This record gives sequence, C-alpha cells and structure tokens, in this order.
Amino acid sequence: MSEQELEYVRGDVVVQYKRRAGRLDRRHLVVSFAGVGPMDNYEFDGQATRESQANWLWLKDKFHGQHAY
Repeated sequence: MSEQELEYVRGDVVVQYKRRAGRLDRRHLVVSFAGVGPMDNYEFDGQATRESQANWLWLKDKFHGQHAY
C-alpha cells in the first residue's frame, strides 16, 4: 500500500495526516509528529522511513492555520 494523505474532521478541527501500511504483516505502528519545519510539510519522511517495514502515521502540525504548539 502506498502512502495516503487524509483528513480527520471533528467539529471545526481538521487534522491532516498521512499513513502507510506495514509490509510483511507487521504489528508495529510508528507515529511521527511534525517537527519545527514548514507548516505544510511532513517531517521525518525520508529514506529511513521508506526502508522501515512498520506501519507509519504522520501528523501534520497545523491547527487553525498556526502551529499547534
């Protein structure tokens, strides 16, 4: 399964995220929160994550047009 970019909406809160299913029936989930970078970018999405066989979930740090922290 390739990566999918999705949105979760609850009331007026929108959480943008991307996920990738694990390979070889892995039972591990790695959750990556955005770092201190551009707001419309997913951090920690490079070569190291592409080689990982775990399930991945990236959360975009964007809350009402601002950083969440």
